[in-house]
Amino acid sequence: MGMEKARRGRFLRALRGIVGQEAVLDSPAELILYEFDASLERATPEVVVLPRNSQQVADIVALANREAVPYVARGAGTGLSGGSIPVAGGMVISMARFNRILEIDLESRTATVEPGVVNLDLNNALARRGYWFAPDPASWKASTIGGNAAENAGGPHCLKYGVTSNHVLGLEVVLPTGQVAWTGGQAPDFPGYDLTGLLVGSEGTLGIFTRLIVGISPRPHALRTMLAVFEKMEAASQAVSAIIAAGILPATLEMMDSLIVRAVEDFFHVGYPQDAGAVLIIEVDGLQEGLDTQVRRISEICSDQGAREVRIAQSEEERQNLWTGRREFLNAITAISPGHVTADGTVPRNRLPEVLGRVVEVGQRYGLSIGNVFHAGDGNLHPIILVDPENQGEKERAFQACHDIMRICVEAGGTISGEHGIGMEKTQAMPLLFAPADLAVMESIKNCFDPAGLCNPGKIFPSEGRGSRVKGVESRVESRGSSHVGAALGGRPGRGRAAAMVGAVALAPMHLSGAAAHLGKALAPDSYSTEESFLDPYRLDGWRPSIVLSPSSPEEAAAALGAAAEAGIAVLPWGSGTKMGRGLAPNKAGAVLGTRKMTGVVDFNPENLTVTVRAGTILAAVQETVGAAGQMVSLDPAHADRATIGGILSANASGPRRFRYGAPRDLVLGLQAALPDGRIIRAGGRTVKNVAGYDLTRLFIGSLGTLGLITEATLKLRPVPEEQRTLVLPCRDLAQAGECLRRIMASSDLLPAALELLSDGAAAMASERVGLSRERGPVLVVALEGFAEEVEGQASRLASLAPSMVMEDPAPLWRLLADGLAGGLVARAGVPAGLVTRFMEGVDSVADGLGVDCPAIAEAGTGIVRLFPRADAESEASLGGFLKKARSIAAGLGGYLALEEAPAQVKAAVDVWGDPGPAYPAMERLKAVFDPLGILSPGRFVGGL
Repeated sequence: MGMEKARRGRFLRALRGIVGQEAVLDSPAELILYEFDASLERATPEVVVLPRNSQQVADIVALANREAVPYVARGAGTGLSGGSIPVAGGMVISMARFNRILEIDLESRTATVEPGVVNLDLNNALARRGYWFAPDPASWKASTIGGNAAENAGGPHCLKYGVTSNHVLGLEVVLPTGQVAWTGGQAPDFPGYDLTGLLVGSEGTLGIFTRLIVGISPRPHALRTMLAVFEKMEAASQAVSAIIAAGILPATLEMMDSLIVRAVEDFFHVGYPQDAGAVLIIEVDGLQEGLDTQVRRISEICSDQGAREVRIAQSEEERQNLWTGRREFLNAITAISPGHVTADGTVPRNRLPEVLGRVVEVGQRYGLSIGNVFHAGDGNLHPIILVDPENQGEKERAFQACHDIMRICVEAGGTISGEHGIGMEKTQAMPLLFAPADLAVMESIKNCFDPAGLCNPGKIFPSEGRGSRVKGVESRVESRGSSHVGAALGGRPGRGRAAAMVGAVALAPMHLSGAAAHLGKALAPDSYSTEESFLDPYRLDGWRPSIVLSPSSPEEAAAALGAAAEAGIAVLPWGSGTKMGRGLAPNKAGAVLGTRKMTGVVDFNPENLTVTVRAGTILAAVQETVGAAGQMVSLDPAHADRATIGGILSANASGPRRFRYGAPRDLVLGLQAALPDGRIIRAGGRTVKNVAGYDLTRLFIGSLGTLGLITEATLKLRPVPEEQRTLVLPCRDLAQAGECLRRIMASSDLLPAALELLSDGAAAMASERVGLSRERGPVLVVALEGFAEEVEGQASRLASLAPSMVMEDPAPLWRLLADGLAGGLVARAGVPAGLVTRFMEGVDSVADGLGVDCPAIAEAGTGIVRLFPRADAESEASLGGFLKKARSIAAGLGGYLALEEAPAQVKAAVDVWGDPGPAYPAMERLKAVFDPLGILSPGRFVGGL
């Protein structure tokens, strides 16, 4: 900060005016406590402030902007990459007083917390209710939920349950401009760009979290913990791949090498064999049925791979001993070394033996001792480089060794951070993983949110790269000088900016009759057409393209986009058309950019449960390819037999199995996209864990083709379940269905793959079409999947919960539930899962009053409800009023309602997306970053984006 005395005094007085005298720390003795985290880096702030509420944080950030003072938010300081170190001096904003658990909603499986809540404290509070928060970084006894979210922390249970971003549903955030905004919420899939997904893992560089809504689950009903002992690390690594290849997905698969094993045993005396070359800690959890079978299979696999001993914990004390060694190993390291550098990279599981061998070579080359402890199940390495921090030469060699290890990980198809983040330690490693275009986009996002560059500066980006931006955005980003994110491009904030942006394209577009000749320079002659018969299938709500482009490769697609931007021609991405009913028609004439020629599997890696495919590939074709290896893409969206991967991701289309396996945002590891400036960028990667840089995959998923054209995606796979069963539970009314749902959702010994609720009207239609057996009233449909013993046990428990019937041939019913009920009008609502039946009751009441028939199908476990309203000719005018009232009911429950499909006249009468909310200005700015000329799907998305 380096402020002169008078300015410093004024700044401190202003801070004390916001938070009070005792909440501002500026003495050297106080400041020294905030100059470090768990890395080796240090930097001293000039002042530390401890606010108590979001308004105080907003006022502090506004003050920092006025005085040009850099700042960084800090939780518990347990980070391992220097993320919370005030490298630019200035101010530390400590979130220590934000330590309240605000709400635990068991019915909706959510908790609302302040960012300073310690992970273990939240889990202790949940444990008393039989629930848990799955992410468990090694520092969970001290680390805070806000810090976990900022770094997208992982932990041992990530293998089965995912990283923090898979569990954060909503955020209250103070943006670097001082604006307070909410992103996401208890309801799933709020319309708009996934700002929550972008902010989680952004390492505090895009804003400060002041409240978080996180997903919680019933604690696993049973678990088994095992210790497998090997003579060599190579054999232990091969056992890891063999376990996954056998279709077993343990909760944890952790490895420690001989150096770490000896250090831990000397320090803690937990019973590790000190002569072991490596040990695996393996834990399986879930239902009681089937666990013993999994343990037996794992034991056999480990023995086949050379394990000399497989030990199963016989008591909770023994289990805790095994975990103490893994979780507390850093304390043991302090007994053998005054300091250490922890590397953090992820590689495909089958490359572990090779990469570990190269890590040993790195240690030998630099004369350093390196121990290895890591999440072997997801390939997340943590080489521990022992170093004396006071020996500058040794410390520099350790950092260089860490850099070399990151290069090795990238060369093996991995990434430079699986869970620790980039912070200030790995900024110079970013070009190892990302191309200049990738980094330029991320830096433009940083400038979009933080134009003054004051929010946690000096993190993530390599120093020589600062200032680079996406082509065509420089002047727009630099000109932003007003008080909030939405005042972009010299225009007013709000929905009017999107229209103004698109209007800029209309100033001097090439005449469409000359478009074919211009675009022909980018594409092969057979890759575009202006023939009338070819254009007709691409009509959309009265809009009709003047040319259809069909590139054969991502490079051709990027060239076509660049040519269209030069000509000022709007572009509408198009897959197979199954999701094109969402949103409005483009508000400008132009071209269709189809993906029908960009098909095929690019890479299928069954050992690592990943597949990379081109965007135009039909999901059913991917399922056929991976199914031959006993694996599956756990997505079942509407029209899966025709829907393309690109269309599914662009619409964030999910289906009934989302309840257990997650939405597309949870299943996509990485993607490639073509941008309107003609460049191709990559986001994410091909490993299960990757927290390097901003999570751009989540921005593209659900963006409806308004940011770029998805050209390729890498998907996470799962083993095909050993057994599947569908049970139908008839209910008297929605009240009874709600009670049954609550009991299923609260149970730790019921783990449905899907949990669907059909209204009485929807059940009647299902009865007619697919032979669903029922009496009058709503129906619950439950899918059970897993090992045979698991499925049988759950089926018995469901039968005792409520009368149920097993469907002998459930495939037609599941197709109906995924595809929906035929009709021209489909509304999609999202509400907190615990309020699904209340929403459906409210909708029924409104429909009855307006003479509208409205069958409904709910993904009851997630909170998604699809409405299929119909009306006779006399009451057809009531449809608009019905939709508006249904939207009001959803909003009153903390949710939303959008039109998924509708005739043009209905879209003209009812806002397709509804109110975009206070985060809309940030979405508008992001649109300008990726598509500054507004040529991609103009006017189709939320707020006219």
